[in-house]
Amino acid sequence: MNRYRWLVIGGALALLPALQAGVAQAQIAAPELIPGTADIVIGNPGFAADPSFAPLNPSVMSWNKGSVFGLGQTKVERDQKSPAQKESYSGSYGGFRWTGDKLAIGLETLNLSSDKNNVDLSFKTTGSAVSGKPADWVSLGAGIDNSEAKSGRTTDTTNRLVFGGTAKIGDVFFAGLGMGRDKLDHKSSVGNFSDDRSVTEYGLGLYTGAGGGGGGGTKWHLEYNVEELDDYTGGNGAKFGGFTRTAGVIELNWNSILLSYKSYSNSAKTGDGKLDGYAIEAGWAPNKGFVVTGRLQTNSEKAGSTVISDSNSMSVNVGYQF
Repeated sequence: MNRYRWLVIGGALALLPALQAGVAQAQIAAPELIPGTADIVIGNPGFAADPSFAPLNPSVMSWNKGSVFGLGQTKVERDQKSPAQKESYSGSYGGFRWTGDKLAIGLETLNLSSDKNNVDLSFKTTGSAVSGKPADWVSLGAGIDNSEAKSGRTTDTTNRLVFGGTAKIGDVFFAGLGMGRDKLDHKSSVGNFSDDRSVTEYGLGLYTGAGGGGGGGTKWHLEYNVEELDDYTGGNGAKFGGFTRTAGVIELNWNSILLSYKSYSNSAKTGDGKLDGYAIEAGWAPNKGFVVTGRLQTNSEKAGSTVISDSNSMSVNVGYQF
């Protein structure tokens, strides 16, 4: 592998921690109907690989109508335009979420690595969250995520702490807000540095999760949300990694048949980088019992009007709801 290729991959992996909570996750205002899945985005801004058992806004967990554990496998293909090269990655993930009347707990983990034996490239993340409902109309929560990205002798470690709240408005409408900090530790053969930045997320959603859905009836989830991540400051004073993400989702569970569509757009805080993508998921998801879903996700990375790369991922998830 030539030196330039290492620089390209290393630069991309340095941004993996920038969105360790997931680009396409739509759980800032209300729960997803998907029991557990993986958001995979290879590109900049918003390089991400994350399960969804512990959501972006941890307080959302309290509104789930059941508990779940599950696992999955994912495959990613990336077509970089300049310099022209194709990359592939494989990974596995799993998690658990328990929801009681007043308290909810979520745990998750994911590992992703290059399929090429001569490429020393890997990413792993773990997350945990807890939330509670002090009243029937409000929930509060806190979440911690830890991630590590490695490329050769370069390692980026990110730790995130987020506090969130969600308000139930009427029977089916929700508003959510989360705030926290990301801390990045970068170590490489050419120098080390550390920095932290603010994380802000907010959204509005509709969620008809009570009754219905799996086992009879219909459940809906519609949501629009925004996530703001400030830039990091590198050892040389350069700003990087910050972006604004906007996302929308529509999900339907009709008699245990699940259909989901999400779209999102990331715009860099510094420079003209942009990443657009969408995810489609379908499967069998009863309120109680075994769950199986499949997910297709595609992303296009641009600098101004120039396409930098296109990537696609496919994930298969299995689990059990109770």
